[in-house]
Amino acid sequence: MKPARILSVIFNPLIVLSLLPFVVTLATGRLQETIVWTLLLALCMVCIAVYVWYGTKKKFFSDFDVTQKSQRGKLFVGYAVAAIFYLLMLFVFHGPVFLKAVLLATIAWL
Repeated sequence: MKPARILSVIFNPLIVLSLLPFVVTLATGRLQETIVWTLLLALCMVCIAVYVWYGTKKKFFSDFDVTQKSQRGKLFVGYAVAAIFYLLMLFVFHGPVFLKAVLLATIAWL
């Protein structure tokens, strides 16, 4: 596997976001809070997967991996919508500041 592909997989926004609640647990030690934020994040990730699945069925994505570069803009829009929704939930329900900061950085990266 090429180094660029390895880095692409490791720093995929979904993978980075999925690890955040566990980092919060290590930082705060609040298991219940971590479970809530992890479940909400899982919901956002499922929404992204459903969006890609729908896109492959409607043919605006060529495949589930979205291998064509011309189609990735739509995928990143889906990521951004999910990330912004998660961020809004963090602000509305007074989520951990650490998650807010890292999520803002992730959105900026998209």
